[in-house]
Formats: sequence, structure tokens, C-alpha cells
Amino acid sequence: MMRKVCANCAESPEFDSSCMATCPTLKCKVAYDDTCRHFRYSLYMKYFTIKELCASEMAKKYHIDNTPDSGHERNLRLLVVRVLDPLREVYGKPIYVNSGYRCERLNALVGGVPTSDHVKGRAADITVHSREGNMKIFNLIQSLGLPFDQLIDEKDYTWLHVSYRETGNRKQILHL
Repeated sequence: MMRKVCANCAESPEFDSSCMATCPTLKCKVAYDDTCRHFRYSLYMKYFTIKELCASEMAKKYHIDNTPDSGHERNLRLLVVRVLDPLREVYGKPIYVNSGYRCERLNALVGGVPTSDHVKGRAADITVHSREGNMKIFNLIQSLGLPFDQLIDEKDYTWLHVSYRETGNRKQILHL
């Protein structure tokens, strides 16, 4: 049987009950999906962190714990690895997350719909702090053929909503 190791430091990962493995040295920020005991892909995030995907001023103000469970964290990692990191790599400049994961309580407080992909850890509202820049990354997501479920131009490119599902992405493009 082949020994499973971290792709960066070659240490054996530690597994938890959610089938996620993390590098035991924690210096690599590496996680793998170990479904069916086979590594299918790396969930290493190059440009984004779970912390920034869960940050919320509203959660701080109202003392809401906006910590995702392991399944929601896995969804966030997939969103980053499949969409946000490749986008950032090509764009070449920082992309900022306005809102990523939202627990149900926070989602209700900000007026989100109960079925929001934010609650499942499958969506992020992003910006580069200019309408022109946001329009550019909106078009880049499409021209690069990045997988997404929804890509939404919010309020004339004030920010963008992008979501990703492991299966069944609809490639829905909206302008709200």
C-alpha cells in the first residue's frame, strides 16, 4: 500500500472523521480529500484563506460564531482551488472577498435567502474595488472556462457573486 504524503513537505497527513487530511507540520496549509481512501486532488489554497472566506464584521458585531464545519470548509476549499485561485493567478492582482461562508444565523441577519450557497460554503462575493476591474474578472471567469454554478454581476459590477458545486454546475450568468 502506498504511503499518503503531503505534496509539499512529504509528511504523512493526519485524518479526521470528515475524510479530510491536513499536513501534520501545518506549515504547508495543505488539505486533501481522502474519499474512498484515495487522494483525488489537492485542496491547497494559494491566494485565499479559510479565515478571510469566513470573516464578517456583522458576525463580530453580533457575536456570531461564523466557523464552518468540515463539510462547509471543504466546499470553500473547492471554490478556491477550482475558481478563485486560478482566477487570481491569471488576473495577477489581489481579489478581495466581501462575503464567503455565512452560518444560517449570519445569513438571516444580512438578508440572505435560506437556500444561499454562502450557507453551504459554495459561494463568495468578490471585488477588486473598481467596476472596471470587476467587469474584467467577470469576463475572465468566462473566457478561462472556469467551472462555476452562478456568476452574478451585482449592482452594475459593484461586486461579483461566484459559486461552485462539485457536481451539477449550471453556468448561470446573471446581472442584478
